[in-house]
Amino acid sequence: MSRESVRSRFREAGIGVAMIVLLVGLTVLSIAVYEEAFTPTIRVAVRTDRSGLMMDIGSQVEMSGKVVGRVTGVSYRGSAATIEMALKTDEVKSIPANVGADLSTSTLFGRKYVALIRPAVPSAQRLASGSVIDARKVTVEFQDVLGHLMTVLDQVDPAQVNTVLTQSATAVRGRGGNLGQGLQTLSQYLREFNGSLPTLQRDFSKLADNADTLNNLSPDLLAATGNASTSGRTIIDRRSELAAFLLSFTGFGNAGNAFFTASRDSLPQAVNVLDPVTGVLADYAPEYQCLLSDLAQTDTYLKNTLGGARPGLNILGTVPMGDPPYTQQNLPRIGAVDNPPSCYGSHDGVTATDPGHTDLADGSRAYETPNDPRAAQNFVDLLFGHVK
Repeated sequence: MSRESVRSRFREAGIGVAMIVLLVGLTVLSIAVYEEAFTPTIRVAVRTDRSGLMMDIGSQVEMSGKVVGRVTGVSYRGSAATIEMALKTDEVKSIPANVGADLSTSTLFGRKYVALIRPAVPSAQRLASGSVIDARKVTVEFQDVLGHLMTVLDQVDPAQVNTVLTQSATAVRGRGGNLGQGLQTLSQYLREFNGSLPTLQRDFSKLADNADTLNNLSPDLLAATGNASTSGRTIIDRRSELAAFLLSFTGFGNAGNAFFTASRDSLPQAVNVLDPVTGVLADYAPEYQCLLSDLAQTDTYLKNTLGGARPGLNILGTVPMGDPPYTQQNLPRIGAVDNPPSCYGSHDGVTATDPGHTDLADGSRAYETPNDPRAAQNFVDLLFGHVK
């Protein structure tokens, strides 16, 4: 074999080995990229009472539907499980320190994954390396259901189960229409009941408030109940006096009945007669306050004049001009309605100035200024005697 042939074989073998190495390197690189070996991560753990059957290394860690890391290990100690996770450093920047965790599964037999739950009030601090998160719940797996079912079946006699199922089948055989109609009716009831759920929730809330109020009032209610029992015993002990009172009250009622029966005609007549008087009193009601105040002020003046507040008699006198004699035209007018109620300058018994005489529209002219010159002559004669 020539030297060129040997070189050609070595070159081809080297190329083959290089291709194999390249393929192995690309495969390892792909696995490393898939495993996120070149992505910076932090180590975080989830503590739970159990992890489930399908929680394996490499399971995803999600938050709000986005993959933020993977499970790197699952360990057990006693009745507790610890799930170690590697979270991406870039994703941890948006994860609060008080984040929660659920162990969920996408399908009934699917692989489990860790779902990080954002809290209602996120913490200002961020998740750090070495943090431990307490899992809130773990999704029940189909295997757990089958395990509990087998426990139940171990305690049940198959013959009895067969008998029950046979009797149930016999009971519903031929009654499919009625059963369907019953289910439709039940569905209608449930639909109406669902419409009343908001009202029911509101009533439950109010019922809780009323229960709290009743709880706060329970000492007073118990005290009132005790007082009521005491009152009941008192009534029982004094039943003879109570009976006598009821009999006397019955007699009083009979007397009142006799009185009103005898006065059934005169009482309405008296009310009708008093109606105009009470109407006038009501019309002039605004004057009552100042009238009473003026009477109190007059009482004070009379005490000062006649010796009430201090001894002695004080007299302030004046000589007024005589009133002109009444004539036929000075007769008072009965039923005057043009005199509205007025205090005539008085307010709470105090008058700033002398209001003077008020000429009421009652038909009288006795207080008019006299125009007869003889009135002045009469006044002079009264003071100095008859002067010619």
